[in-house]
Amino acid sequence: HESLYEILLGIVEEDGSITSPLGFISAAEKYGRMTDVDRWVVHQAFRWISELTDKQKKIPSITINLSGESLSNDAFVEFLFEQISEYGIGTNKLCFEITEAGTLVNTVKASDFVRAFKNIGCQFSLDDFGTNTNSHNALRELPVDFVKIDGSFIANIEEDPSAFAMVKSINNLAHFLGQKTVAEFVETQSIADKLKSIGVDYLQGWGVGKPKPLKEI
Repeated sequence: HESLYEILLGIVEEDGSITSPLGFISAAEKYGRMTDVDRWVVHQAFRWISELTDKQKKIPSITINLSGESLSNDAFVEFLFEQISEYGIGTNKLCFEITEAGTLVNTVKASDFVRAFKNIGCQFSLDDFGTNTNSHNALRELPVDFVKIDGSFIANIEEDPSAFAMVKSINNLAHFLGQKTVAEFVETQSIADKLKSIGVDYLQGWGVGKPKPLKEI
Protein backbone atom coordinates (compact mmCIF):
# COMPACT_ATOMS: atom_id res chain seq x y z
CA HIS A 1 0.00 0.00 0.00
CA GLU A 2 1.10 3.57 -0.63
CA SER A 3 1.13 6.04 2.25
CA LEU A 4 -1.88 8.28 2.79
CA TYR A 5 -1.64 11.52 4.77
CA GLU A 6 -4.49 13.15 6.65
CA ILE A 7 -4.36 16.94 6.92
CA LEU A 8 -4.80 17.90 10.58
CA LEU A 9 -5.14 21.33 12.15
CA GLY A 10 -3.00 22.51 15.04
CA ILE A 11 -2.75 25.83 16.84
CA VAL A 12 0.77 27.29 16.93
CA GLU A 13 1.28 28.98 20.30
CA GLU A 14 3.54 31.98 20.93
CA ASP A 15 6.31 29.71 22.23
CA GLY A 16 6.19 27.70 18.99
CA SER A 17 4.47 24.65 20.48
CA ILE A 18 1.51 23.13 18.65
CA THR A 19 -1.68 22.49 20.61
CA SER A 20 -5.03 20.87 19.89
CA PRO A 21 -7.54 22.92 17.83
CA LEU A 22 -10.58 21.42 19.61
CA GLY A 23 -11.60 24.68 21.30
CA PHE A 24 -11.17 26.60 18.05
CA ILE A 25 -13.22 24.04 16.10
CA SER A 26 -15.98 24.04 18.74
CA ALA A 27 -16.24 27.83 18.50
CA ALA A 28 -16.31 27.70 14.68
CA GLU A 29 -19.10 25.10 14.79
CA LYS A 30 -21.06 27.08 17.37
CA TYR A 31 -21.01 30.26 15.27
CA GLY A 32 -21.57 28.56 11.90
CA ARG A 33 -18.08 29.32 10.57
CA MET A 34 -16.82 25.82 9.74
CA THR A 35 -17.14 26.38 6.00
CA ASP A 36 -14.67 29.28 6.35
CA VAL A 37 -12.27 26.93 8.15
CA ASP A 38 -12.70 24.28 5.42
CA ARG A 39 -12.01 26.87 2.70
CA TRP A 40 -8.80 27.93 4.46
CA VAL A 41 -7.62 24.32 4.88
CA VAL A 42 -8.36 23.44 1.23
CA HIS A 43 -6.55 26.55 0.02
CA GLN A 44 -3.46 25.88 2.19
CA ALA A 45 -3.30 22.19 1.25
CA PHE A 46 -3.66 22.88 -2.48
CA ARG A 47 -1.04 25.62 -2.33
CA TRP A 48 1.34 23.15 -0.67
CA ILE A 49 0.71 20.53 -3.37
CA SER A 50 1.24 23.19 -6.04
CA GLU A 51 4.63 24.06 -4.50
CA LEU A 52 5.62 20.37 -4.52
CA THR A 53 4.62 20.16 -8.18
CA ASP A 54 6.72 23.23 -9.04
CA LYS A 55 9.72 21.60 -7.34
CA GLN A 56 9.00 18.33 -9.20
CA LYS A 57 8.61 16.49 -5.90
CA LYS A 58 6.49 13.36 -5.46
CA ILE A 59 2.87 14.27 -4.70
CA PRO A 60 1.45 12.32 -1.74
CA SER A 61 -2.16 11.20 -1.46
CA ILE A 62 -3.90 13.42 1.07
CA THR A 63 -7.15 13.37 3.00
CA ILE A 64 -8.88 16.63 3.92
CA ASN A 65 -11.65 16.72 6.54
CA LEU A 66 -14.85 18.50 5.56
CA SER A 67 -17.63 19.62 7.90
CA GLY A 68 -21.28 18.75 7.41
CA GLU A 69 -21.91 22.46 6.98
CA SER A 70 -19.72 22.56 3.86
CA LEU A 71 -21.29 19.44 2.34
CA SER A 72 -24.64 21.23 2.03
CA ASN A 73 -23.23 24.61 1.00
CA ASP A 74 -23.55 25.28 -2.76
CA ALA A 75 -21.01 28.12 -2.66
CA PHE A 76 -18.45 25.76 -1.09
CA VAL A 77 -19.05 23.19 -3.84
CA GLU A 78 -18.25 25.87 -6.45
CA PHE A 79 -15.20 27.01 -4.47
CA LEU A 80 -13.82 23.46 -4.28
CA PHE A 81 -14.26 22.87 -8.02
CA GLU A 82 -12.55 26.21 -8.72
CA GLN A 83 -9.61 25.46 -6.40
CA ILE A 84 -9.02 22.02 -7.97
CA SER A 85 -9.05 23.64 -11.40
CA GLU A 86 -6.95 26.69 -10.45
CA TYR A 87 -4.18 24.68 -8.80
CA GLY A 88 -4.33 21.83 -11.32
CA ILE A 89 -4.57 19.28 -8.52
CA GLY A 90 -4.56 15.65 -9.65
CA THR A 91 -7.88 14.45 -8.25
CA ASN A 92 -6.55 10.88 -7.96
CA LYS A 93 -4.43 12.18 -5.04
CA LEU A 94 -7.41 13.71 -3.20
CA CYS A 95 -9.61 12.13 -0.58
CA PHE A 96 -12.20 14.01 1.47
CA GLU A 97 -13.13 12.76 4.91
CA ILE A 98 -16.68 13.21 6.13
CA THR A 99 -18.32 12.12 9.38
CA GLU A 100 -21.59 10.32 9.81
CA ALA A 101 -22.84 13.09 12.06
CA GLY A 102 -22.00 15.64 9.35
CA THR A 103 -23.98 13.77 6.72
CA LEU A 104 -27.07 13.39 8.90
CA VAL A 105 -27.86 17.12 8.62
CA ASN A 106 -28.75 16.71 4.96
CA THR A 107 -28.14 13.19 3.63
CA VAL A 108 -29.37 14.02 0.11
CA LYS A 109 -27.02 17.02 -0.22
CA ALA A 110 -24.13 15.02 1.22
CA SER A 111 -24.77 12.21 -1.24
CA ASP A 112 -24.89 14.68 -4.17
CA PHE A 113 -21.63 16.25 -2.95
CA VAL A 114 -19.86 12.89 -2.80
CA ARG A 115 -21.06 11.85 -6.25
CA ALA A 116 -20.13 15.19 -7.85
CA PHE A 117 -16.49 14.98 -6.72
CA LYS A 118 -16.19 11.22 -7.27
CA ASN A 119 -17.17 11.94 -10.88
CA ILE A 120 -13.94 13.91 -11.33
CA GLY A 121 -11.76 11.30 -9.62
CA CYS A 122 -11.73 12.27 -5.91
CA GLN A 123 -12.16 9.67 -3.20
CA PHE A 124 -14.12 9.79 0.05
CA SER A 125 -13.64 8.42 3.53
CA LEU A 126 -16.36 7.97 6.17
CA ASP A 127 -15.03 8.71 9.67
CA ASP A 128 -16.10 7.39 13.10
CA PHE A 129 -17.85 4.39 11.60
CA GLY A 130 -19.66 2.14 14.03
CA THR A 131 -20.60 4.66 16.70
CA ASN A 132 -24.04 5.45 15.32
CA THR A 133 -27.14 3.31 14.80
CA ASN A 134 -27.50 4.82 11.32
CA SER A 135 -24.02 3.64 10.30
CA HIS A 136 -25.16 0.94 7.91
CA ASN A 137 -27.65 3.26 6.22
CA ALA A 138 -24.92 5.87 5.74
CA LEU A 139 -22.69 3.28 4.07
CA ARG A 140 -25.44 2.29 1.66
CA GLU A 141 -26.39 5.86 0.77
CA LEU A 142 -22.90 7.36 0.50
CA PRO A 143 -20.61 5.81 -2.11
CA VAL A 144 -17.40 6.21 -0.06
CA ASP A 145 -14.07 4.51 -0.82
CA PHE A 146 -12.72 4.19 2.73
CA VAL A 147 -14.38 3.37 6.04
CA LYS A 148 -12.57 4.54 9.18
CA ILE A 149 -13.24 2.24 12.10
CA ASP A 150 -13.81 4.33 15.20
CA GLY A 151 -10.80 4.52 17.51
CA SER A 152 -12.81 3.55 20.59
CA PHE A 153 -13.02 -0.02 19.23
CA ILE A 154 -9.36 -0.11 18.21
CA ALA A 155 -8.06 1.08 21.60
CA ASN A 156 -9.84 -1.82 23.36
CA ILE A 157 -9.31 -4.51 20.74
CA GLU A 158 -6.83 -6.55 22.81
CA GLU A 159 -8.76 -6.90 26.06
CA ASP A 160 -12.36 -6.59 24.88
CA PRO A 161 -13.69 -9.49 22.75
CA SER A 162 -16.74 -7.45 21.72
CA ALA A 163 -14.49 -4.64 20.37
CA PHE A 164 -12.52 -7.24 18.39
CA ALA A 165 -15.78 -8.70 17.03
CA MET A 166 -17.03 -5.21 16.09
CA VAL A 167 -13.83 -4.37 14.19
CA LYS A 168 -13.97 -7.70 12.36
CA SER A 169 -17.64 -7.19 11.51
CA ILE A 170 -17.11 -3.62 10.19
CA ASN A 171 -14.09 -4.77 8.19
CA ASN A 172 -16.07 -7.63 6.61
CA LEU A 173 -19.03 -5.37 5.79
CA ALA A 174 -16.82 -2.69 4.20
CA HIS A 175 -14.94 -5.27 2.11
CA PHE A 176 -18.25 -6.83 1.04
CA LEU A 177 -19.32 -3.37 -0.21
CA GLY A 178 -15.99 -2.92 -2.05
CA GLN A 179 -14.51 -0.40 0.36
CA LYS A 180 -11.08 -0.22 2.00
CA THR A 181 -10.81 0.04 5.80
CA VAL A 182 -8.73 2.33 8.00
CA ALA A 183 -8.14 1.71 11.71
CA GLU A 184 -7.63 4.82 13.87
CA PHE A 185 -5.77 5.08 17.20
CA VAL A 186 -3.21 2.40 16.38
CA GLU A 187 -0.78 3.02 19.25
CA THR A 188 1.19 -0.23 19.57
CA GLN A 189 2.69 -2.98 17.44
CA SER A 190 0.53 -5.61 19.13
CA ILE A 191 -2.63 -3.69 18.14
CA ALA A 192 -1.25 -3.35 14.60
CA ASP A 193 -0.62 -7.12 14.44
CA LYS A 194 -4.17 -7.87 15.59
CA LEU A 195 -5.61 -5.55 12.93
CA LYS A 196 -3.44 -7.12 10.24
CA SER A 197 -4.71 -10.56 11.27
CA ILE A 198 -8.28 -9.29 10.73
CA GLY A 199 -7.30 -7.89 7.32
CA VAL A 200 -7.74 -4.14 7.92
CA ASP A 201 -6.24 -2.27 4.92
CA TYR A 202 -4.73 0.88 6.47
CA LEU A 203 -3.50 1.78 9.94
CA GLN A 204 -3.37 5.28 11.42
CA GLY A 205 -2.05 6.44 14.78
CA TRP A 206 1.06 7.22 16.77
CA GLY A 207 2.23 3.61 16.43
CA VAL A 208 2.39 4.17 12.66
CA GLY A 209 3.42 7.82 12.35
CA LYS A 210 3.15 10.95 14.49
CA PRO A 211 1.71 14.23 13.17
CA LYS A 212 4.26 16.66 11.74
CA PRO A 213 4.18 19.99 9.89
CA LEU A 214 3.50 19.87 6.14
CA LYS A 215 6.93 21.25 5.32
CA GLU A 216 8.49 18.13 6.86
CA ILE A 217 6.52 15.67 4.69
